[in-house]
Amino acid sequence: MTESERKYFIRLGKQLIEVSREVYTVYYQMDRQERYQIERDYKHGLLYYDSWDTEECNGEDYIKDITQDTEESAIRSIINLYIAKYIAENDTRRILQYLLLGKTEREIAMLLGISKSSVNRAKMKMIKALKEYFG
Repeated sequence: MTESERKYFIRLGKQLIEVSREVYTVYYQMDRQERYQIERDYKHGLLYYDSWDTEECNGEDYIKDITQDTEESAIRSIINLYIAKYIAENDTRRILQYLLLGKTEREIAMLLGISKSSVNRAKMKMIKALKEYFG
C-alpha cells in the first residue's frame, strides 16, 4: 500500500472517523502535546482540581474564595450542618434545596410530584427544627 492509498482514522468515543493525513497528524500532535503538559505538571507536583470532581461536588469547589463574606460562609456552614443532622429523607432535602433557590411551594410540589400541603408541612418541620437547633 502506498502512502497516498493509506487511510487515517481518529477515534471519537467508540467510533473511528476517517480523516485526511493532515488532520490526523495535527490531531495526534495536539494529543501528544497535551499529554506532555500533564506529565510535566505531574513531575513538578501540580494538581488538577477537575481530578477531584465527584457527582456531588465540583473539584474547584475546594478552592477557598477569599472574596466570600465570612458571615455568609458561616451561615452556609450552619445550614450544611443542619441538613446533615436533621434532614435524612431525600424529598425533604430536595424541598430545602428548592426553597433555598427561591422556588414557591407550588413550584416545588409540581417538580417533586407531591401535594403543596406536603411541601408546606416539610417546610414547617424544617423551621421548627431550626428554631430548636438555634435555641
